[in-house]
Amino acid sequence: MENEKNQKKYYLGLDVGTDSVGYAVTDENYNLLVKGGKPIWGSHTFVAAVGNDGRRMARTSRRRLERRKQRIQLVRELFAKEIAKVDPDFYKRLDASALWHEDKNLPTADSFFADEGYTDRQYHKDFPTIHHLLCDLMNDNPKRKDARLVYLAVAYLVAHRGHFLYDVDKDGLEAILNFDEIYKDFILCFEDCAWPMPWQNTDAKSILEDIFKSSGGVNRKKQMLCEALLDTTRFKNEEQCYDIKELLSLLAGAKVSAEKLFCNSAYKGISICTKSDDAELQSMLDNLQQEESNLIMCAKRMQDWGILADALNGKQCISHSKVEIYEQHKKDLAFLKSFIRHYLPSEYRNVFRYTKLENNYVAYSYHNKDSKQQAPKEKAKADDFCAYINKLILSVEGVVEEQYKAMYEDMKTRLSNNTFLPKQVNGDNRVLPYQVFYSELKTILNKAQTYLPFLAEKDDDNITIADKLLQIFCFKIPYFIGPLNAHSSNAWLQRKVNNTPIYPWNIEKIVDFDKTEEAFIKRMTNTCTYLPSAKVLPKNSLLYCRYEVLNEINSIKINGRAISVYEKQSIYHLFENKRSVSLRDIKNKLKSMGIMTDGDILSGIDDAVKSSLRSYHIFKRLLSSGTLSESDAENIILDMAYCS
Repeated sequence: MENEKNQKKYYLGLDVGTDSVGYAVTDENYNLLVKGGKPIWGSHTFVAAVGNDGRRMARTSRRRLERRKQRIQLVRELFAKEIAKVDPDFYKRLDASALWHEDKNLPTADSFFADEGYTDRQYHKDFPTIHHLLCDLMNDNPKRKDARLVYLAVAYLVAHRGHFLYDVDKDGLEAILNFDEIYKDFILCFEDCAWPMPWQNTDAKSILEDIFKSSGGVNRKKQMLCEALLDTTRFKNEEQCYDIKELLSLLAGAKVSAEKLFCNSAYKGISICTKSDDAELQSMLDNLQQEESNLIMCAKRMQDWGILADALNGKQCISHSKVEIYEQHKKDLAFLKSFIRHYLPSEYRNVFRYTKLENNYVAYSYHNKDSKQQAPKEKAKADDFCAYINKLILSVEGVVEEQYKAMYEDMKTRLSNNTFLPKQVNGDNRVLPYQVFYSELKTILNKAQTYLPFLAEKDDDNITIADKLLQIFCFKIPYFIGPLNAHSSNAWLQRKVNNTPIYPWNIEKIVDFDKTEEAFIKRMTNTCTYLPSAKVLPKNSLLYCRYEVLNEINSIKINGRAISVYEKQSIYHLFENKRSVSLRDIKNKLKSMGIMTDGDILSGIDDAVKSSLRSYHIFKRLLSSGTLSESDAENIILDMAYCS
């Protein structure tokens, strides 16, 4: 700004932060000005912006719980008539199971069964966990042929049905357990990025398969991966695309720096860990390029495969594996109690009774038998508990008698691997896909139809109750349908039939999928800034990817001279032949054409080439592999022409 009277120039400096703005006024020599005896400088603070991550996660959890309740309610309605014949108060007891006895307003304190001669005590004795019940119902001759038991099993499976991340058929459990396809997708990521392969070992797939299936912590798996696959003679060139050590650390489950992993200073301060929850991991990946994000997700999928294979433990049924874990825990607990009583009697109460110790068995199991003591503040993790017990038993290693020797050595080994006293419910359950539970539900319903005929009854549309239960289990509202409430201002649903409730088994008859999908696309499509009558292109469309590449190479200059159209087309052909093009590739191309020498200066383009024809290469690969037919390819090209 300028003072017209004195013809002096004043300068205003601002320091704008996330929660404050600082200011200062100086003259041409940067001397701070004074007004009314006070220097003209200061700051204004305000409340910093708060992200919506917390609200979004809470909203997601709330909606997930609401959908779970809706699924269970549908199961209740299908079982209601049959259960009412046997026990009219069954649902009432379930609803009141979380209340104290005096608040239940029911004649019994039991929550599940109140029959004469069969109560909750007998039920829990027959089935210590829900997985014992599932295993029993999958047998040809279950202990009790009761509709209530089948309901409890079905309701549990419908409520805890696993994730839907694997795009395979619901009966395709074998495809999920096939490591070959997962490893193939991982290696394909390097081809998409035009990066060198991470290892030359031909047995790498089998090595990774064994390591991912093995038990142990992050450090142990990292050591095993480095010993088997690390080749220190590679990746020493100037065009280092990624760091092999950081990649192996990522595969082991450690937190790594994105800057070091991808050798890119633009990723400074970004850390990546595949063991993070989905929301946190997605926020990390939003800062990376698409190809790099795909690599991270493929690494996570391999880790999840190892956890799933370990959870199944060679079995096709997860409940059988969970029952085996229960029995192993029971056996380990009995031996540990016997061992502590015999060799460390003074530590027995510390391990199994006191609630104020952080990593003892009470904190690990979160089960307190002493009602006079408060429950532990938080649960102990498996590795912390195993470290606590391992420290105790090592103090008596030299005096262990022969009769305890074999089991003592086994306990030591499994404590070091964090597999001693395993629990059914742990963080690894998050990787279980719905196909695992679907096979159990289908088996249970097939067996139950032999002694519960109502499951085979058909409605007017020729759909049995068993089929409806399976559809409830598998049902997910397609993303393009959106809210089912037609009166919502945010809904775009197009119906074939009005005033009819939507259920998993009739949604295709009630909802017009084609018109709804079209409405979804139109609702999400914006108009061009420069041509208001034209629709914008999808970011990953063939035409827009081509535009990005041409836009980036259009401003290339050699020694200040703009390159010709022919030279631009030659560089564009380079993008068509390579999935990822670097600045060195462009220089080498121009040198091979005799247009540029080592002493020339290339300008008009950043050091890192940001654009690529990724969609074009994926499109070409699908077409060559037969996944995409020629007619589909023509339709896609026509659609892109229509969008443009």
